[in-house]
Amino acid sequence: MKPELLLEAANGVLNRPELGLGGAWPRAVALLGRQALEEGLDQFWESEFGQMKGANRRTQTLCLGLFLRNPELSDGIKEAWASLPDRSRAKELA
Repeated sequence: MKPELLLEAANGVLNRPELGLGGAWPRAVALLGRQALEEGLDQFWESEFGQMKGANRRTQTLCLGLFLRNPELSDGIKEAWASLPDRSRAKELA
């Protein structure tokens, strides 16, 4: 799914509590945000350096600075990725 659509879905969950998610909405928003970021990374690496797409996410985020040449952006992406829960940690937010 496109990152833009995932972020749109996350924004919809965030702004529409009537969807009936109860207390699960923070987890849903965080997971959708992380999925959007990961899809964006996949697209970026596919266009910039296809071999990097097979690397783990930590390696991908650490190498971003070499390709983006924008330390603030690459640091922001690294920080966002590290702070968003993966599926294995999602239950901690419940």
